[in-house]
Amino acid sequence: MTITADASGYEEFEGVMLPTLNSVDIPGAFTMDTRFTTTELNREVDHSIFEKP
Repeated sequence: MTITADASGYEEFEGVMLPTLNSVDIPGAFTMDTRFTTTELNREVDHSIFEKP
């Protein structure tokens, strides 16, 4: 089985080129496209999300 992943639609964010569209294709199973409409860099991270439940 060949799984294909692709990133495209690159845009510049604070001097870094990042993809705004990611695609994954698994033949006979599914195809998924993800489009990012908002990109925020260098945001504060809530470290509690990494704590074990």
